[in-house]
Amino acid sequence: MLKSMPIFFVLLCKRNIIVKITVLGNSSASPRVDRHPSAQVVAHNQSLYLVDCGEGTQYQIIKHKVKYGGIDHIFISHLHGDHFFGIIGLLSTYYLNNRTRPLHIYANQQIEKFIQVSLETTNTVLGFLLIFHYLKPETAAIILETEDLTVRAFPLTHRVPTHGFLFSDKHTVANSFAYCSDTLFAPEIVDNFKNVGLLYHEATFGDEKLESAAAKSHSTARQAAQIAKMANVSQLIIGHFSAKYHDTNELLLQAREVFENTNIALEGCVYEVG
Repeated sequence: MLKSMPIFFVLLCKRNIIVKITVLGNSSASPRVDRHPSAQVVAHNQSLYLVDCGEGTQYQIIKHKVKYGGIDHIFISHLHGDHFFGIIGLLSTYYLNNRTRPLHIYANQQIEKFIQVSLETTNTVLGFLLIFHYLKPETAAIILETEDLTVRAFPLTHRVPTHGFLFSDKHTVANSFAYCSDTLFAPEIVDNFKNVGLLYHEATFGDEKLESAAAKSHSTARQAAQIAKMANVSQLIIGHFSAKYHDTNELLLQAREVFENTNIALEGCVYEVG
């Protein structure tokens, strides 16, 4: 169910929502003035988790009134710039605001070198600990477990090592969210998130770009819907749209022909599971 008001804790007081996702960016690599690169915030009870961190993510966090100081875990699906170039800006803001709590980063191990070089170049010494958790290529595993939540990474098929993430509430099976970042249409990934309450799946292209999607290891909107149907999910939201699409409704219509309960991952909107 879509709520238009992008405020976490006001919504939390209204109903006992277990998992909520705020979309901060739904565009692919080429920039647009009206869309931003990939980033989402998952709220589970009182905890916030950032999934991907494209350029300008911290501005989107502020714009959409997310409490960015409450983020202690950042998950990066893969090391293409539109999914992680915003992390240095966010770390710099934490530094300027005198953050002291440790920050956990889950990503390909090369991200540590990227961050270290960036901090050294700007002569920045963080006042908080960065804890890196390396995602192993082609490996599925639980990468975070709390009293109420598990986060599982699973491999996707893209041009570089890429992972999706499954956020699962331990107490209610339906209150789960799967994030499928850049990936070739791959029915075998379905086993990682069957019956989830909400699936986000990239939908970079429409039907007319089927060959381009395959060549670039991306999916079409229709293919995203096919994955949702095979996985028997409750809701699907699609994003990571190519800059060529000024109107994403054509992609939405193609997806709904296969899986009716599909929506666009609109920036600033909150999607609820529960």
